Amino acid sequence: MALAFGKSQEVEKMLKLSCKDLEPVSKIDINSKTFEVSSKICSTKWGPFVHKTYLYENSDRIYALSLYGLKLFLFSKPGGITEMPNLQQYNSVLDDTVKTLKIDDN
Repeated sequence: MALAFGKSQEVEKMLKLSCKDLEPVSKIDINSKTFEVSSKICSTKWGPFVHKTYLYENSDRIYALSLYGLKLFLFSKPGGITEMPNLQQYNSVLDDTVKTLKIDDN
């Protein structure tokens, strides 16, 4: 649903998210296609989450691959310590997977 709008700022506004970039948005060429790569942390009324997204948009379609992580509640720790998941440990899996996307620009 979110990617139908194309621009992440529009989606964030619609879903009432407060997001900030964890890294500057970058571009990467994969199979002769330029993907926008973003990593963000967003806050919702249910708590924060992080996500990394590869996005490619042509004249009539949007292709995206995203990985999301929610705050982990560690009730076994004193005081209910919480941590944000580290998506960097999954970067190689996400990077390898996005290279397998078959995009038809016809």
